[in-house]
Amino acid sequence: MATKIVKLMSMSRNEFIHSFKKFVPDYGGPMDASSFELPVDKGSVTIDIEVLPDRAITSLFILPQANVTLTMDGLSEDEEKHFLERFDISFQRGGG
Repeated sequence: MATKIVKLMSMSRNEFIHSFKKFVPDYGGPMDASSFELPVDKGSVTIDIEVLPDRAITSLFILPQANVTLTMDGLSEDEEKHFLERFDISFQRGGG
């Protein structure tokens, strides 16, 4: 059975692609897609991005938003944990 995780991320599509290229530098598929399939050991992970309308906190503070869905199929619990750790580190953004 596949595990599905949805993350609401504060990033534009361009920011997502920039981080994705660091996460999977040898990805051979199209970068203009909204779905990316990655082989992981004996399973796979599909990453879907859905760009949402920007969120205005104030008139001067506007955040981009995207739903990112990770569907992990055929991975062990340890493989899922390791993949999520790598994903979260790759998509971390600085703040203060």
